[in-house]
Amino acid sequence: DRRHVGTTRTMCKPSDSTGNPMVMEIGEAEDDCLNNSRPPRPRRSQERGDTSQEQRRLVVWLQGLQLLFLGLIVALCAVLVYRQGKMMRKVDDDDDDGSCSCPPPAACDDDAATCSPEELDASVFAALADQIAFGDFVAMTPQADQTVQRVQNGGAATAYDGPAGFAIYDEYNPEVQFYLANAGDDSLVRDMQGDVFRFPETSNEPDDVAFALPEPPAYATPSDLYYMPILSIAALLKNGTVDCVTIVQAFIDRLAEFDPYLGIVATPLYDTALETAASFDAVIAEGFADLGPLTCIPFGVKDHHQIFDDDPTMYGSLLHAANVQTVKSSLVARLMDAGAIPIAKMMLGTFAWSSANGWGECMSPYLNGPGCGSSCGSGAGAALGALPFAISEETSGSIACPAAQNLVSGHIGSYGTLSRGGAGLLTSETDHLGWHSRYLSDFGVIMNYARTGRDALDGDTVAIPFVNPADVDPASLRVMIIVGNGTWVYDAQSASYAWDGAVRQSFSKTAWHWPERVARIKAALDAAGVAYDVFTLDEANALWSFDSRTTYFECADPRIDVMMAGGPWAQTQEFEYAFQNSKWKTSYPKNIPMKDYRYMRHCMKELGKKFLNDPVWGTYDVIIETNSALGGGYDIPSSSFEQWVRTAKTFVMDYYEALPCAHALGKTVEGAYAVLTAKPFEDHKNFYVGTLIQNAAMDAVIFPDDDAIKTAFEGRTRCPFAFYDGNADLAASCPPLNTPGGPPAPTPFGIDDACIPGSPLQHLPEAWGQEPYVAPYNMDEKVPDRALWRWDEYGPVACTAVCPFVPSFCELKGIVCDDRRLAEEPVAPLPEPTHRKLSAADRARLRQDFHDMLQDGGRL
Repeated sequence: DRRHVGTTRTMCKPSDSTGNPMVMEIGEAEDDCLNNSRPPRPRRSQERGDTSQEQRRLVVWLQGLQLLFLGLIVALCAVLVYRQGKMMRKVDDDDDDGSCSCPPPAACDDDAATCSPEELDASVFAALADQIAFGDFVAMTPQADQTVQRVQNGGAATAYDGPAGFAIYDEYNPEVQFYLANAGDDSLVRDMQGDVFRFPETSNEPDDVAFALPEPPAYATPSDLYYMPILSIAALLKNGTVDCVTIVQAFIDRLAEFDPYLGIVATPLYDTALETAASFDAVIAEGFADLGPLTCIPFGVKDHHQIFDDDPTMYGSLLHAANVQTVKSSLVARLMDAGAIPIAKMMLGTFAWSSANGWGECMSPYLNGPGCGSSCGSGAGAALGALPFAISEETSGSIACPAAQNLVSGHIGSYGTLSRGGAGLLTSETDHLGWHSRYLSDFGVIMNYARTGRDALDGDTVAIPFVNPADVDPASLRVMIIVGNGTWVYDAQSASYAWDGAVRQSFSKTAWHWPERVARIKAALDAAGVAYDVFTLDEANALWSFDSRTTYFECADPRIDVMMAGGPWAQTQEFEYAFQNSKWKTSYPKNIPMKDYRYMRHCMKELGKKFLNDPVWGTYDVIIETNSALGGGYDIPSSSFEQWVRTAKTFVMDYYEALPCAHALGKTVEGAYAVLTAKPFEDHKNFYVGTLIQNAAMDAVIFPDDDAIKTAFEGRTRCPFAFYDGNADLAASCPPLNTPGGPPAPTPFGIDDACIPGSPLQHLPEAWGQEPYVAPYNMDEKVPDRALWRWDEYGPVACTAVCPFVPSFCELKGIVCDDRRLAEEPVAPLPEPTHRKLSAADRARLRQDFHDMLQDGGRL
């Protein structure tokens, strides 16, 4: 059966001349198989004799009746299709103002914002059926040569630790080889345009936007560059105070000095960077000094981009330690064209989940725990002053959380502004690129030269008319600020703390000292002449035209498992052993029916259009609050909702506080950022307002303590348990923090579950995690057997269970899959092929879900 991976049987078994079935190898005599070659059966006339003339006339008469009957059926179907088309056109023509305009008119409740059950059964169901049955999914599905037939893991949807030797996915799921962005518009944002949100009709080129350089700052030694703004470094280069090699070498030295302690570099690009810098110096010496503000600015790149011909793109995965992609990063190429120089590829959590990778955990330079993930290396490198900026990526929290943990600002580029071409993705619907960098005043120049315009490698890209944030007219802006009293409520019965509902924070820290910070933000806006309105959460919530009762609200939930398993460009459904060596083994994308994926897309398109065209966006340019996932106090359909519609999100670090009582070393620093949100294509407004906020708080900035970092992580292990053992109980060690009636404190992060023995998320073997940390690029053997989870099971069957999927890994390991090796490998028993196995209870639940979905107007 072709659904069995690795078998040599075909689904067709032709017979030989004796009528016995023959075994056929795949690829052998397929035409005979398709023609169903068998000995010819005797004709009926030879068996029964000649048919009489009357019988032949009767047969002709009956055939005529058959044709007439078929004609009537075809006519009836045509009428039904015509009526269904009229109804669908009626649904499509309905306005999105929340009013009922549905057949039959009498079924509509004029006083209600939603439609009646009768209307739901008609228009809503018809619209869903049309999207599910006749949507554009087929056009986006990978071609046949991009798919691999799969078998299911014994039908056990929750058995994550199945036997080694066979894959876990059915044949209807797409093969995933770290799919890059594609030419389709997977997020449907183009379909969300309306009266308020429109795609730009004009665009400009990066060189059309001018950036004035400041006066060159004081400079004595290369270490002065570490925490210097990008434009200030550019000013030093332009006036000849420093040359390009000096700049690049300074940041290389900084990374090389601290990577052994923090574990943030995946692959150094030092030699190539210095060669590039020397070539720039030669060009500058010839008199071509005006090469743009990013010339010779070093930067880091999250390790899911391919940059050169030979740099490995590892995704934090041991199995991809030697992986080299053929498609190179469009965004990195744009930055390099502008003169910026990549000096390192930065660590990320394995397959873009959390802060632990196959070689260990990357840490924050502020000694407050891990660098968070998945863009932990990018965030930590920028916070350390080892990178003026670092390219990052977010599916759901992977820029926001590293910004919070590393106390560094960050930005998620809005829809289509930054191409993802050449960057491996988890989900093309919600994955988008951005960066971490310390100073908001530099965000405009980064954005200007990173924007890619329309890119054939990424169908979601858009050419925009970018504006230098310094040129924004403050009088043209209006800002919404979500306030709260920041009261921390202690529940004596549960002995736990919670916010009083006046604020919504992220990562246990973004609302820290929010009332004082709001006062400073308002003063900065007043001084600049920016108008603003202040609302509580409840007041802001009432401004939006949709809420949790709105049709399609609950199903507008970009579930990662649906996008990864049901979407056309899923990433991590690669092979079973990839899951074993990552945290995805406990929540891998199940065999989710395509209807779930299409239904989710339909709901996201409908609610996304309401959101982006809400009157709130017609009034406010920027929304400021404390929650990293949403802006404006509206009801939350999903924490990843805005990841899909891709507003511009900027995390402005505006508060630092030394918190020596938080750790035994006494050197911990904590902080918090404000979250700024703008409509897609209006990132520059965030940058202008964010610069005002950050400049007002610049006196309070605290930089990492170099000596403390070395003391904390001297001789660290891959899983640095010793550091976490020093975490204090804040209620006991930091009174009045976290005590009844006292102010709140950020919650310390613990060690990543990937390191914890016995955790279902563990994928670093315990002995490996206890070894001294050595970066992968410094190891004699980059991937030793002892580093691999369950290698004792998968190693013996590597040629069938691993090597076909990651041949670069087996080449690195010296595994040769010749005929002898293949003959010796044990073969795991394959389950009976099936598209899906559902229990009676499963079927009843799914049937009830679909019934509820229809009756409740899109709510599950």
